Amino acid sequence: CLRAAAAGRRTVFTPQAVLQHLGSATRGQAYSEREHLAFVQRHGLYRDPYLSEVLDYQPPHLRPRTTDHRYARRPVAMRVLFVTHNLRFEGASLIACDLARWFSRQPGVTVRVVAMEEGPVRREYEEAGLPLQLVDPAQFYRVKAPEQFDDAVASFAGQCDWTDSDLIIGNTLASFWCVPVAVALGKSCALYVHESSPVKAFFAPSLSPFVQPRAEEALRKANRVVFTAAATRRVFENYNTRDNFRLLPTWQDLGAMRDFAALHGKEELRRKHALDADTTWIANI
Repeated sequence: CLRAAAAGRRTVFTPQAVLQHLGSATRGQAYSEREHLAFVQRHGLYRDPYLSEVLDYQPPHLRPRTTDHRYARRPVAMRVLFVTHNLRFEGASLIACDLARWFSRQPGVTVRVVAMEEGPVRREYEEAGLPLQLVDPAQFYRVKAPEQFDDAVASFAGQCDWTDSDLIIGNTLASFWCVPVAVALGKSCALYVHESSPVKAFFAPSLSPFVQPRAEEALRKANRVVFTAAATRRVFENYNTRDNFRLLPTWQDLGAMRDFAALHGKEELRRKHALDADTTWIANI
């Protein structure tokens, strides 16, 4: 069917037809990884044009993607506050910066950023024209009892200038405290989780074991907890008691990437970046 479609032909389904599949009758029993990779390279991006793009194909079900709003892209006035764990030049902080810039390009959306630690990514925000403020999270991490944590949240919520925000987005588990703050302010909140360490293991060096249940509560109370990888989501799935977990693999413009790849040959790019023409390069993105 895929080859027929590539040749410009249509496949017609009729319930009266009977198709018998004689496994490996033509190609034999042999199988190689090279064969699988060739199939993925040729057909990996193919999607059935007769399936709605708002459906997420998760066998055996076709589940609607509740985060897909392609038919409601009207300008909406929204003020988004990003809370990120640091401004170091590393994966998670760069992801937050990229997402904040994406939001800022949407009609009617204004963005500002709060960071827990200084770093060189500040320049990226400044070049994008996004206001940035530093916040010391020690008041949430140094407490030894859950009641003290609740008092710190109430104190911060009473003094911060977040009341004009419509949506608060926390970046990484380290920003978990912004969820109870958002709840105290009556604001919608989302928490992006990139870590693959369970809550207790992640916070063992930095947060009292008596306060760690508050971090677990943040995963349950956030309006959405967002993961960019299914494997990471599985680590925390036992906290998904309200079906508030979502998998959003990327907001990158894949079409632009494919266009770039079509216009630039491998040899040309290797010469440009002084890469060995005979070396196998593997990118972990």
